[in-house]
Amino acid sequence: NAGAYGGNSGHLRYDVSVNGGLTWTNDQGVLNPVNSNLARYPNITIHNPTANVNPANAYISYMAATINSVNSTWNGLVSGVRQLSGAGNTENYNQPVLSPQLIPHSTVKGAPGVYWAIDALFNGATITGFAIYKGTWNPGSNDIVWATNYSITPSFATAGVVGDYNIAFDPTGTYGWFSFLSRLTSGATSNSVYQPIFYRTTDGGLTWTGPVQVNLDNFSCATNNIVSPNAASTNFEHDLVVDVNGNPHLLTTICTGNNGYSVLYGSWHHMFDITQINGVWGAYDIANVQA
Repeated sequence: NAGAYGGNSGHLRYDVSVNGGLTWTNDQGVLNPVNSNLARYPNITIHNPTANVNPANAYISYMAATINSVNSTWNGLVSGVRQLSGAGNTENYNQPVLSPQLIPHSTVKGAPGVYWAIDALFNGATITGFAIYKGTWNPGSNDIVWATNYSITPSFATAGVVGDYNIAFDPTGTYGWFSFLSRLTSGATSNSVYQPIFYRTTDGGLTWTGPVQVNLDNFSCATNNIVSPNAASTNFEHDLVVDVNGNPHLLTTICTGNNGYSVLYGSWHHMFDITQINGVWGAYDIANVQA
């Protein structure tokens, strides 16, 4: 609300709770007062210093895509921190430097003092791959320093067909997965539909292995509800968490796909948990989608 706060749509504000969501303090900030590039699609998490029990001493950590205010083209990232007391605000632009960036997703915690995000690589027309960003808390500057941890340009069966992308780690920060919705040449089905695709780390992000493309045709709980020539497809969005055993849980809607990278929302579609347990991929039907 520029009328109440001034500024413009490139400024980032936040709501915060320090009592488990019982109450909220709204419209705090701004996180990026310099605003040299306009922020878009922010991600946020909490950095709580070791042994801290005072919420005012914890930090909001933020990361957002930015655009050039002149011609509205994507031109990098803004990231930084701010204590809940309002002190210690930092504002860093175009880091980590890996071009061309698009929109970072899933700013999440890993091991203590380590943070992660995933970004898409964009050539101006299509998504060509992905970059993983690793953030490390620097006690000297009281800020998170971000760098590129890993990047890939997988072989898409159809260029630019990407629905969504996320990253998550187990509570120890040792086991991590990143996922995206697309269709790869390697292991591609004959159907032009979105499939869940995974990469995995078992050493805290030192190395990554993949891709693993999960074929939705293997899950009769989905395919039995779809009439040929249509086929099972994910929706265009998903979320991802990793449990205490290091297993991923990709939450998405499995839909009736039209075999042309579209889905038919008027036909059968259910929310599913796609996961791996003891090395075996499974799909658990959670519920019908009441929308």
